[in-house]
Amino acid sequence: MTDPIPPEVNPAYAFLAEQIGLLGSRDPLDVLTETEGRLRDVTANHSAETLRHRRTEGKWTPLEILAHMADMEWIFGFRARTILCDAQPRLPEIDQDAWIQRQRPNNLDPDSVVESFRALRGVNLEMWRRTTTEDRQRTGEHVGAGITISLGTLLLVQAGHDLRHLLQLQDALA
Repeated sequence: MTDPIPPEVNPAYAFLAEQIGLLGSRDPLDVLTETEGRLRDVTANHSAETLRHRRTEGKWTPLEILAHMADMEWIFGFRARTILCDAQPRLPEIDQDAWIQRQRPNNLDPDSVVESFRALRGVNLEMWRRTTTEDRQRTGEHVGAGITISLGTLLLVQAGHDLRHLLQLQDALA
């Protein structure tokens, strides 16, 4: 796969390239399709107490990781639709740590978090499957990162984001 990240000197591009690199030769839609089952396995095989346990100070609990993935499903869907539908869109930045802190996901039922993810992912997969090659060339400006990103690159990043956090979940549960 050709690296879709421009060579500009910006740490955000390196971060995106790192996430995309986790895909290897895998199809991003296959990864996005498989993630829900992997999250369901996490909640089926671990108690709520285990998922709320913070192994390392300053790191997210497994349930916080699950909640972050659900939050980002909403964000990725919004960003994708903004690039797809708006002219010269500007994509907002979020503070993911503030989202976790202020929403207190450790107070939630783990299955309900995965159910939220499932519902959002289903809607987003329908949208991704309808996009054309031409659609995926459309771009938007990620304001906080100071980068321009195509819809096609966003798809790759989203799949890499899944893989990154699935690895993080494994580590948090080890």
